[in-house]
Amino acid sequence: HVRGRSEVRYLPGSFGLVESAVPNMRNASHTITARLQIPAAGAHGVIATLGGDSAGWSLYLDENSRPVYHYKLFDVETLVLTGDSPLPTGEVELSYEFTRTGKGPYGGGESRLLVNGQEVAKGTIERTAPALFTIHETFDVGLDTGSAAGQYSVPSRFAGGTIEHVDVTTH
Repeated sequence: HVRGRSEVRYLPGSFGLVESAVPNMRNASHTITARLQIPAAGAHGVIATLGGDSAGWSLYLDENSRPVYHYKLFDVETLVLTGDSPLPTGEVELSYEFTRTGKGPYGGGESRLLVNGQEVAKGTIERTAPALFTIHETFDVGLDTGSAAGQYSVPSRFAGGTIEHVDVTTH
């Protein structure tokens, strides 16, 4: 349980964690940052995910090694950010940033997907989750163990590269 902590580092193999094991990102500005090693052949699969096909988010690489952030708030709100190009070879920092600009319990904000500090996609989330995304899905690093929180088949394991760590920070 991480109540009160605004930053937590997760290592590969962290999976099956309940939502309270992640800093509270609901209705808060936050950043998800993954440090990756990408080979010349590329990589694909889930880097980090919380929730599932009804509500949650996933940061992953598609089959073409392009970064994707997928957010779903039940049947109310969906946002998919996808970079145009595959990740570069070598050490890569992949980040998703959410800056809350809205007011009230569902206040939305601006979303950005970054590769090595450079914006590769952006969008707006109009409404955020006022409470839990899920009571039965989990937070996972390197593998989606439940229903798909993104546009991939489960189980989706990160393959072809290496996840060094994933940091979740609220601010």
